[in-house]
Amino acid sequence: MAGVDRAASVPSSAADSIGVPFDRTVNNRLRGVSRMASLDIILEQSPCPFSQAEKDALADQKNELYKQFLAEMTPADLPSEVKETLDTLRKMGYLLAIGSSSKNTPFILQQIGLAGFFDAISDGNSITHSKPDPEVFVKSAQMLRTYWGGMANEGADTFWELYNPDNPNESPYGGTIVLSYCHAWSCAPAYFLRRYYQE
Repeated sequence: MAGVDRAASVPSSAADSIGVPFDRTVNNRLRGVSRMASLDIILEQSPCPFSQAEKDALADQKNELYKQFLAEMTPADLPSEVKETLDTLRKMGYLLAIGSSSKNTPFILQQIGLAGFFDAISDGNSITHSKPDPEVFVKSAQMLRTYWGGMANEGADTFWELYNPDNPNESPYGGTIVLSYCHAWSCAPAYFLRRYYQE
């Protein structure tokens, strides 16, 4: 596994278990694709055909290895420059969404200390087409527009502590006169949504 990053140890181990070669080129092709699509890429170099049942079993084996890897992740696995960039964007008032083909996205974010950080998450649990299809990114944008943009459309000048798009009158305080005791920072993203999203 020389030259292959730590996360690549999972598909590399899966490939080793069936005697299929694995290198950086193969690993790079696995980025952003679905679980079964990534397995098909690994099996391309196998001299033997695999039935669908065998593929399903291999996919389960690979996923279990991946879960073990994820369980060992910590905030230290998040590069400092990535965290600094995210914090800077947040301070500037930008809404942040994440688009990932992985069904493990919520758990990964929890492990690296970013649970609750993003305003919208579109992942393998909510899409039907994995990358390079743009669905995951389109859904992320739709989530921002529907939820956060919905508040702006309702006239919010700060983001509310509770907003139900299906029932805009719902309030944690028993009435719509007060919908939020949010901190002042929430005024900035509300302004940007009203200024740019509604154009």
